[in-house]
Amino acid sequence: MADFFQNGVITTLQDITHRPVDELEADLKVYCEPQPLVLLLPALYSEFEGPAIINCYTTCQPEHGVGDNMAADQARLAVDTRAFPLLIYDPRKGDTIRSRLSLQGNPAMKEDWWTNPKTGETLKFIDFCRSEGRFAKHFDKDGDPSELLLWAEQERLANWHQLQELAGIRS
Repeated sequence: MADFFQNGVITTLQDITHRPVDELEADLKVYCEPQPLVLLLPALYSEFEGPAIINCYTTCQPEHGVGDNMAADQARLAVDTRAFPLLIYDPRKGDTIRSRLSLQGNPAMKEDWWTNPKTGETLKFIDFCRSEGRFAKHFDKDGDPSELLLWAEQERLANWHQLQELAGIRS
């Protein structure tokens, strides 16, 4: 899912194993001078014991308009609303995607959306968007979501369906 208002540079530094650290640091200083950047350092599966993919969400409180004390709650809401579902991909588990992919940790894994048993409220992607200030411009004065958010909610549901199918939960 694209972040509607995130900006910055994503850069890839090639051949990092055969370059001096001071050269890498100099390149990073040049790259991040005009604006902040995200640095992704790839790693080989053989370097780790465990799943090959770890997917996690954390909010940037000032940019996302979330209180400093709410990071853990926001991460849980991201999972509960299918904004950022938990997934584990472990190649050691078998020869098929179905055997390697687990959605363990997501609520109501067989359902489209999770319904809170205490309140009876069904949580959807739009509820996640309401909780982050960065999406405020996508709601009108009556609190109705924009067409873009409605589309994004359908995209999140389609993504969830695809994950369910890949994990063998949905046929």
